[in-house]
Amino acid sequence: GRYHEAAELYRRFIADFGSSPDAETAIRQTYYPLAMCLLRLQRFPEAYQAIIDAFAKNLDLDRAQTQEMLFWKGICEINQQQHAEARKTLEEFLSQFPPGLEGNADHARRFPSILRIPEVRLLVGTCLLQEGRPGEAADYYAQIKTRLASTSRGRATVLQLHALLEAGKDDEALKVVKEEFPRMGELLQLV
Repeated sequence: GRYHEAAELYRRFIADFGSSPDAETAIRQTYYPLAMCLLRLQRFPEAYQAIIDAFAKNLDLDRAQTQEMLFWKGICEINQQQHAEARKTLEEFLSQFPPGLEGNADHARRFPSILRIPEVRLLVGTCLLQEGRPGEAADYYAQIKTRLASTSRGRATVLQLHALLEAGKDDEALKVVKEEFPRMGELLQLV
């Protein structure tokens, strides 16, 4: 839990041995834990660079690490107001998982980032909103919400309504309210 110290030690290791061919493998493997430390410290621009370096220099990232890094790369891009890039990164994250495996406990043990899929789906729509594309965001939320568990479905519905209102589609928003009304007991969000 001493992430600041760990990050500094990883950086020092990279600085001290970065040009040594003997340490090349160890250096490549250092960017992933460095990025994770920086993320824990919420130093998103620095974490983003460490993630970029990890992808560029570490050919040894396993599939689970790649998935985790894609998720956090998207979060860093959102934090830096790079919404179009974040959406593309998060869509790439989603493409890492074969359809139908979200509820598979064995797959989740091997690839724990699969548990982030509902959150990532919501974030993709949020990126569309932040890009100034509320109509597309509303359509996106309409597509994904039926595949989400009730809590995430409620969030998607609220975001869909927001997107429709932002797009000036009040009649469609009212239609969504009427369609969702029978399920209001499942929605935890205040609409």
